Amino acid sequence: SRAQDEATVRLSVELPVGMTLDVATRPAVAISPDGSKVVFAAGSKGVTLLYLRRIGKFDLEPLSGTDGAMNPFFSPDGEWIGFFAGLKLKKVPTEGGPVVKLADVDDPRGGAWLDRATIVYSPKTATPLMRVAADGGTPTPVAPLDEKKHERTHRWPSALPDGKTVLFTVGSIEHPDDYDEASIEAVRVDTGTRTFLLKGRMPRYLSTGHLLFTRGKLLYTVPFDPVRLAPHGSPVAVVDGVSGDATTGAAQYGAADNGTIVFVPGDPSGPLHVPVWMDLKGTVTPIDVPEALYSDPHVAPDGRRLAVSIVDNTGARDIHVIDTTRGTSFKFTYGGINHTPIWSRGDGKTLYYVAYDPAKSQSTVFARAADQSGTAERLREFAGQVYLEDISLDNTALAMRITSPRALLWRMSLTNPTAEPALLLSGQIPGGQTLSAVSPDGRWIAYASTETGRSEVFAHSFTTGARLAQVSSAGGTEPHWSADGRMLYYFQVPDQLMAVPIDAGTVFARGKPRTVLRGLTRWSVDTGQTYHVSPVGDRFLMMRPATEHATPELRVVFNWLEELKARAPINKK
Repeated sequence: SRAQDEATVRLSVELPVGMTLDVATRPAVAISPDGSKVVFAAGSKGVTLLYLRRIGKFDLEPLSGTDGAMNPFFSPDGEWIGFFAGLKLKKVPTEGGPVVKLADVDDPRGGAWLDRATIVYSPKTATPLMRVAADGGTPTPVAPLDEKKHERTHRWPSALPDGKTVLFTVGSIEHPDDYDEASIEAVRVDTGTRTFLLKGRMPRYLSTGHLLFTRGKLLYTVPFDPVRLAPHGSPVAVVDGVSGDATTGAAQYGAADNGTIVFVPGDPSGPLHVPVWMDLKGTVTPIDVPEALYSDPHVAPDGRRLAVSIVDNTGARDIHVIDTTRGTSFKFTYGGINHTPIWSRGDGKTLYYVAYDPAKSQSTVFARAADQSGTAERLREFAGQVYLEDISLDNTALAMRITSPRALLWRMSLTNPTAEPALLLSGQIPGGQTLSAVSPDGRWIAYASTETGRSEVFAHSFTTGARLAQVSSAGGTEPHWSADGRMLYYFQVPDQLMAVPIDAGTVFARGKPRTVLRGLTRWSVDTGQTYHVSPVGDRFLMMRPATEHATPELRVVFNWLEELKARAPINKK
């Protein structure tokens, strides 16, 4: 009946056992403009592909040639799907067929068809939007970054029906990992004229005259005039609990003009976690601490004490020290945003950490006795976000990541903190560099980089910066060394911990990667630090969700406007 057709209907689409949605940093799901097709990026047995689900059918259709795909988006007629993989912007027919390469990218942040002939996309983490012919060609900028306003990035584009206007999210230098208060703007691609719309992230316009966008875990809508480029009225929440990534501004939802929304349930800040010990057999030993938003786990050299950062319900982030033997813990910092604690090597008597001031966009590196005796020593200040990642064997230097304009690894002297840091890796390496770990003998450093088109693990000399080898073979991030330095562990999407034998004699030699643990959970956090290897015994400090979800799912809402009209009438004056 017509009443049934217009009713708001919700359903859940569970993924097959063993398949995991790839929702770490970018949108994984999209819906065609007519609402008839849903596409999502998911991993199975270590391989991520695009899968198509036609509304009204049960079967999932894997799209061949989409290995490593991320951030899918539909053409206006729904006949093509754009996506990113292997340092390329690509497209594939929804009915199957050859994949077409369109343009080079580095670490992309979204794409959209402007019209049937043009695609607009964000090729890197800190660039303006680009446009390219939908059949490929030479990309051209849409509009430059406004340096006077400290703009760092234009990302997550979507198009208006006129084929001339793009909506997008503006990220600032001051807040490289926070987009909830970012500006949503519109730009005319023919003139470059820009219009501020509102605060939020990931805008989507629907032909019903509504603008969708997200803040936190909420999906909002507001009436929108696409000609005047003006929202009017107050935003109203449509969905509470949309997954995403607070550090990139991604939101896991798609919307069709016929009133259908598809989304991944969750919270961009991640679920509450509990730290646990896990051995190579997968045996879990709980640690008696409350559930919280934990990140940056780091095990002391004694294998007993832990340092973690915890975000509280006010948004403050403090470092805590946990004694797993005594069952005690205490707050190490008080107020503000504090993260990436690093223990001194050997005795573990000192903790190094970063305090970030978002108002000044300034990071300060501190050192303090791990037992809280004495006061914190201010070592050095940096503009922008800085993350500590490891320390040299002799405690004379910190390995750190500075994120702007792109993530690079640096070496900061602890014997002379006022000296300018030095680039850690020699040569011009494309792609961002993250999550480094120094070997127990202090000779080598492992790190993750997107230089091949996806995150892979590499090794360099820590003393000379000379390139050694690529360690991972099918994607990898967050490397950590075993206590004896003979094994290098890393995380491989979607849920595997990998191990690579290392013979680091006069010539660095690595063996074949193998899976040692499966079914792990890795969530998105600005630092990227989600587990650590204990220096004592063959065990890992892991973070597990306080509430386990057995099967990942998509949720679909049909005719959401009908319910919205019923509970909060709009367009009435």
